[in-house]
Amino acid sequence: MKTLLTAIPAILAGLLCSCGSMYGDLADESTGDVTGLWRSVDSMPTARAVPSLAELNGKVYAAGGIIGGKCTNAFETYDLRTGKWSVLKPNTAGATWMGKRKWAGCCAYNGRIYVAGGFGTLDESSDAYAVLSSLRIYDPATNTWSDGPELPAPGNLVSTAVLNGTIYAAISGRSSIYCFDGTSWS
Repeated sequence: MKTLLTAIPAILAGLLCSCGSMYGDLADESTGDVTGLWRSVDSMPTARAVPSLAELNGKVYAAGGIIGGKCTNAFETYDLRTGKWSVLKPNTAGATWMGKRKWAGCCAYNGRIYVAGGFGTLDESSDAYAVLSSLRIYDPATNTWSDGPELPAPGNLVSTAVLNGTIYAAISGRSSIYCFDGTSWS
């Protein structure tokens, strides 16, 4: 297994997952249970560093990350049942796309994937980077993205978790934790 210590770990579907590395040319992934039994799995189709991860209905979603020092909008899913990756190319006609971003918070909530904040571009045609406050919501049932309410403050290095029907977002360097109830942030 070539996955480096700089990979971003996450606990998804009861497994400790490590996905991507700080070196965009490596795309080895691994999963393991909490007893420390690791196994390599298929590599992501898009080699990149620090994708944001979430698990929904037996699939691990990998959103964004870094390729060659630049943010990417790569969006893929790993099916825990089949052991296969798929590249997701959502229908974006007249709709929002996740955007090129890294270090975003990512979680599953109410049957959708939520990608919050991070560092990236303000739109798909730009390479101008900024700290983001946007919330993008992917619906796997319709294969579409939509806009959610913006975080109360822009956030780089965002961590998200869902507990008792609420998304909690912690932003590096801020003393506040923001809460999303499905309608608005507080």
